[in-house]
Amino acid sequence: MPHRGRLSLLTDLLQFNPTALFHKIKGGNEVPEGIGATGDVISHLASSPSLKYGEKEVKVSLLQNPSHLEAVNPVALGKTRAKQYSMIRDSSPDCALGDRVMCVQLHGDAAFTGQGVVMETLGLSNLPHYTTGGSIHIVVNNNIGYTTPASGARSSFYCSDIGKMVNAPVLHVNGDYPEDVARAVNIAFAYRNFFRKDIIIDLMCYRQWGHNELDEPSYTSPKMYKLIRSRPSVPKMFEEKLISEGTLSAEDAKSQRGAYKSHLESCLQAVDSYSPPPVQHSKQWKSVTWPASTQANGNPETGVESMTLTKVGIASVEVPENFFEYGVSWERPDILPIWEAQFGDFFNGSQVIIDTFISSSETKWMKQSGLVMLLPHGLDGAGPEHSSSRIERMLQLTNDRYDFPQEGDAAQARNVNMHVTYPTTPAQYFHLLRRQMMRNYRKPLIVAAPKGLLRLPAASSSLDDMKPGTRFQPVLSTFGEGQVERVILLSGKLYYDLAKEVTTRGLADRVALIRLEELCPFPFFELADALRPFVATATDFIWIQEEPRNQGAWGHVSERLRAVFASLELGGKVKRVKYRGRPESAVPATGVARWHAAEHAGLLRGAFEGL
Repeated sequence: MPHRGRLSLLTDLLQFNPTALFHKIKGGNEVPEGIGATGDVISHLASSPSLKYGEKEVKVSLLQNPSHLEAVNPVALGKTRAKQYSMIRDSSPDCALGDRVMCVQLHGDAAFTGQGVVMETLGLSNLPHYTTGGSIHIVVNNNIGYTTPASGARSSFYCSDIGKMVNAPVLHVNGDYPEDVARAVNIAFAYRNFFRKDIIIDLMCYRQWGHNELDEPSYTSPKMYKLIRSRPSVPKMFEEKLISEGTLSAEDAKSQRGAYKSHLESCLQAVDSYSPPPVQHSKQWKSVTWPASTQANGNPETGVESMTLTKVGIASVEVPENFFEYGVSWERPDILPIWEAQFGDFFNGSQVIIDTFISSSETKWMKQSGLVMLLPHGLDGAGPEHSSSRIERMLQLTNDRYDFPQEGDAAQARNVNMHVTYPTTPAQYFHLLRRQMMRNYRKPLIVAAPKGLLRLPAASSSLDDMKPGTRFQPVLSTFGEGQVERVILLSGKLYYDLAKEVTTRGLADRVALIRLEELCPFPFFELADALRPFVATATDFIWIQEEPRNQGAWGHVSERLRAVFASLELGGKVKRVKYRGRPESAVPATGVARWHAAEHAGLLRGAFEGL
């Protein structure tokens, strides 16, 4: 919903504790200290009360949302759909999609017309695998966006015209008349419940004050605010109407205002003794612990009996029902939502969601998510836009530590905001997905998933690699069977080309290949163990990657590799890791096949140069 009015809605309708609000306004924290959370700004607070209307009770959840206001729309739809399916399962056979749960979206007029995610979400609203049975859209139409008037913000006449793309009806209502607004809402709810389609309420009103405490709107919109400030407020006008018709007495109105002010004053006085409540999970999240707690199990055994694996393999050809992905992960920890891009860099249209939800919701709002993002990655000659999942961007968004952790800090070092992996075998991928569900907490998982390995016979696993007692391995080491001279560190599908070269050149005794299958959290201990057998004899340590030097994992691993070598007992000797790979580039890959082939051949030559 818009920031304007959010705090009033929270405290007046959604039972948010005013003391907690005042505590935050005065600079206090809304999240407990010492759990690794940072909190967020006041306009992103949320609440999920149960409201009673007579004998009926309605559970209402106002979601946390970032300042990219409309970015929360698809998240709300995903949460709604997941909750509906959960309730349908426990309801009567005639219960249909949309009977038990409704998505109500509040928008600002400028954001509704200005953010592309609105159009994208409307485009999904009636699709069978995304629909929630219709949403109610209430556009708080202030005829201004920050300081931009409507005439400078959109080409359409109405801010609601974007709804025409799905033939959504629009109810235009004057916000000066609360009873008319209530009637419009009743009509909208009736329409949605009957047709199970989206409907829009264009709530025509105005912003009485500035965008925030620092904004004086009369500077940028003097004519508009001269009119606004000459008018009595909506509450004042409605109070006078109720008094004039005898519904409310002037004394009762004054008494209610005084009682509410006294209530707020008492809440303000309680700020000094207030502290945020501890983390508590309810209902379907009760079995999930906080990732930073001592009860968190980050690397459970994920192996499965071979008979079960065979059954799963047969069943895997069946097509399951789909869900919208991130919102589902907020609602249901028992569902594994997976979002797969056609090409890895196609995620960049949803960078706002990655920045403000996936990578940061746990830290800001203590909201866990087990979403998996499958991003095809690998330079196969497909050109600039079809080669890279921009893994460097994902790694930059992590809070992975740089220094080698002490033994007692190992668990905390693995408690990152999201995992970034580059698995090279089916078994590794299997264990990653199993780990997502078997851990007693949830973290987003980014998987760089090369398409080329799907057709590569060498990239295969046996059932023994997935049997009981097995689990995901952050580091894999191969070759290095004799007096090792060179250790090649890498991540991803390039391994198979290098392994073929090692065999062809007869270098299995002189070269060791060490794969980092998990880049975040950085596998400090596992990598140190893999390097230890070679540090006494090897003279060369190189990091090789397909991506240009300013991209890929090099920027993430270089300083951490130094920390790993510094932790090894080297008798005072300094081991440095050299970079081998493509030079800096403005694009991930060339679009010329001949040049790509030449670059790749040079990459392989460079890996073994001097041996």
